[in-house]
Amino acid sequence: MAFDLLNHNALGLAVIDKPAGVRRDSYSFMTVYDYTVKYKPDVIAELFYAYGRGRVAGMINLLGMEGTYASDQIKHAEMLRLHNRVTNATFSGNTFTCPVPHNAQPNMMVLISDGVKRFQAYVDSVTSDTVFVALSTDADGFDFQGANVDITVDFSNSWDKGTGTFVTGNTWDPEFFDNQSQIIKWRFDEAESDMAHDIWFETPDGPRWTNTDIERSNTLFDNLVELTQFFGRQVETGSPAAGAGAPIGMKGIVQIVEERGNPVNGYIETVEDLQEMALRIVENGVDADDYIILGDMEQMNRFNDLCASVSPASVNQYGTFPNGKDMAIKLDFKSIMVSGKTFWFKHWKALNDVTILAGNKFDTTGTSFLAFPLAKTRIKDETGTISKAPYMKVLYRAKGDVNRKRKIEVFGHGGTPQIEDKMTISYLCESTVQVIGANAWFVGSKGSEYTYDE
Repeated sequence: MAFDLLNHNALGLAVIDKPAGVRRDSYSFMTVYDYTVKYKPDVIAELFYAYGRGRVAGMINLLGMEGTYASDQIKHAEMLRLHNRVTNATFSGNTFTCPVPHNAQPNMMVLISDGVKRFQAYVDSVTSDTVFVALSTDADGFDFQGANVDITVDFSNSWDKGTGTFVTGNTWDPEFFDNQSQIIKWRFDEAESDMAHDIWFETPDGPRWTNTDIERSNTLFDNLVELTQFFGRQVETGSPAAGAGAPIGMKGIVQIVEERGNPVNGYIETVEDLQEMALRIVENGVDADDYIILGDMEQMNRFNDLCASVSPASVNQYGTFPNGKDMAIKLDFKSIMVSGKTFWFKHWKALNDVTILAGNKFDTTGTSFLAFPLAKTRIKDETGTISKAPYMKVLYRAKGDVNRKRKIEVFGHGGTPQIEDKMTISYLCESTVQVIGANAWFVGSKGSEYTYDE
């Protein structure tokens, strides 16, 4: 039998003729997206990934937990490292000068590395918050290569019998991170005479209607909101935009990860690249064994090449990677385990939209992938409440009965009367994002946009 690709309405909309006795008004209006969320949640993934209708939004809803907030900013606290490490300290003989407070005390045993050899040293005295004297425990003394060293301060300590103890103890203050609110708006206008092209569909709550042009405006508005949540950049103080009075807005997820997470230049191409990511995950103390990687098509193709290069005989070296249905050497495989971490791959449609983030000069700039853990972590908010939360939250402004997630006002036919012979729809969303434990995230650049200052 010849290949026969059928026309299938996977959205599952129960399209009907305009029902008698039902008005086309704001109460009976419903978008296709809202219909799927309420009545057909099983087709939401198809709605996000399968259609060439311009929709790139929806990834937030699939991956993040939604919530609400009441003020102009949100804040949470994260406890940072337990042990104290000083990098790029300079030295002169046995005197070490640190770029930040060292918190060393006499009788501490510290580890010092110059990148070639590691030494143990005994803290003899403290000159200031940034300077201390330490003596090598090796008979040959120090023999450093280079001009600076890294120091592990909290390593060990040693005391004679019958002596006292440290003068002070350590305290760990959590670091607070905040993000601002951002208001996004859009507007739809259509002449009353053009409002005849409506679509009615049946729902358990009665007939509902939509309109092609309204639906496209809804889609565009949803795209604007999600593009801002992922890729928006906060207006910097002192920038020309700030000088012109532009609202500060939110930091998008990518900007937060660039600032506090793990930026990567280029694409993930080899098992060694994933091994390096797995090592960073362990080094950063992330309590997660599963990671999702959202990539553009170039990244997905390189994943295919990566997995095709793995020999079945070498499976045990890399983890569980059998030639089976779900994890085979094939196109659009689902996952691979490397160094005890399972990486789940998914194409992110927005990264390849040639009218937004791809095409022409955009093909060599911008985001190639975003990776984050599939787990929850513990956080402390500004009220002192400790709770478990996902590594990313999308929050919408709400207070009392007012929720500004998707505020829609209709003017004209079916809405608030107006003089003009047209229907006007006003859209508004006020939201922000919260990335928790950004050091657990990775973001890739198509080029070499990221630099690191030692």
